[in-house]
Amino acid sequence: KNTIYFYNDKKAVQSQIHILVPGSKMELKDRLTSRTFNKYFGSGMSALVFQEIREFRSLAYSAYGIYQVPWYLDGEGYFRGYIGTQTDKTVDALTAFLDLIDNMPRSSERFEESVNSLLNRYRTAKLNFREVIGAVRSWERLGFETDPRRERFQQLQDASLEELLAFQQEHVQNRPKLISIVGDLSIIDANELEQFGTVEEVQVDQLFVE
Repeated sequence: KNTIYFYNDKKAVQSQIHILVPGSKMELKDRLTSRTFNKYFGSGMSALVFQEIREFRSLAYSAYGIYQVPWYLDGEGYFRGYIGTQTDKTVDALTAFLDLIDNMPRSSERFEESVNSLLNRYRTAKLNFREVIGAVRSWERLGFETDPRRERFQQLQDASLEELLAFQQEHVQNRPKLISIVGDLSIIDANELEQFGTVEEVQVDQLFVE
């Protein structure tokens, strides 16, 4: 079930909304697809979330959503999203965001743009000498014995929109969501929030322990 934690901040002029969706263990090929998903769905100003929620509907000051891959080979990934919106637009912004998570629109044009952007990054990005040790250690934690970027570059050239949609359906779509909101309950209708899941109001002493 979806769960909503709400902190009532009467001084809040905006609502800060964080969304977490638990994922699962990922094969190495899925890790590359997650990068394409992030570029397509919610990373950057040209991504689906930013365009739909901020640019087209004017429901947020800022919005993003990415799939966080695990740092280790056997770890589990998860989706995390964020919305910064006017307090009186909280319900509408959350409705739009959750709809995009579970019913991600299909766009061949956006997919091509996302892939080309990632390919260009591979062509132009270079590890400087300070980054080499950290990069090698991260590759080792994932089970690689050599630099995986060459293989990833080739896989990216062969990527398809169907693979991206399959990733979204397997790892993100229709999974239970943990939604955390900081906002002013005198403006937001708590009853409307219940359409998204069980609402639990939290207090400051539950968040910070001395």
